[in-house]
Amino acid sequence: MKKALLTLVFYLTVVSLKAQEAHGRYEPYIDDDDIADQKRREAFQFNNYEMWTMLIGAILLIIGWSLLQKNKKTKNEEGCLPIGMMILGVILIGPLIIGILGVVNKIIYYGLILGFIAIVIYVIVGIFKSYSDKNE
Repeated sequence: MKKALLTLVFYLTVVSLKAQEAHGRYEPYIDDDDIADQKRREAFQFNNYEMWTMLIGAILLIIGWSLLQKNKKTKNEEGCLPIGMMILGVILIGPLIIGILGVVNKIIYYGLILGFIAIVIYVIVGIFKSYSDKNE
């Protein structure tokens, strides 16, 4: 029974991850252009605007981090500029984050499928093994 429940849980997890690719968005109606943009970003094919915003975001992250470390070393409270720069930097490198999360989602998805197949094979082999042990 435990094996059957484990198999069912893995199956439902794989199905929910696959459904998340298209229906897990915040919009009730999926726009085909948004899906195409997400697939393009998952393949790390960024347009010129996204490249420049990611470059500016990375620079803001580096400057904000260095200012924050400088303020910690001197025990100086200079306000919220470094943290604001870091938040804006994270927002601007959003296309890169979307691409990385898309790749991670696919890795988890295919890993769960392989795990599901391995569990099904394990259960089938266990059933045949227990059946052959009873016959002997």
